Amino acid sequence: PEGLGFSITSRDVPIGGSAPIYVKNILPRGAAIQDGRLKAGDRLLEVNGVDLNGRTQEEVVSLLRNTTMGGAVGLLVLRQEDAFLPREV
Repeated sequence: PEGLGFSITSRDVPIGGSAPIYVKNILPRGAAIQDGRLKAGDRLLEVNGVDLNGRTQEEVVSLLRNTTMGGAVGLLVLRQEDAFLPREV
């Protein structure tokens, strides 16, 4: 009932174009925090099998809002690993 529980953003949007859509943050209530797999910074590639390539942020928000209350939502995401951050050994 609290919704999907995350917000999205696009970065480096070219004028008149679309840009990749990322998870901006996970809200303290909602499906995302309950599930625990989605992380801030994840890039959304698909919502319920719909390719997001070339879609605007507004179109993606519409897709997400059109999901059935209480139903399942399929998200395909790309996660940037922290491979380039220094680590202690």
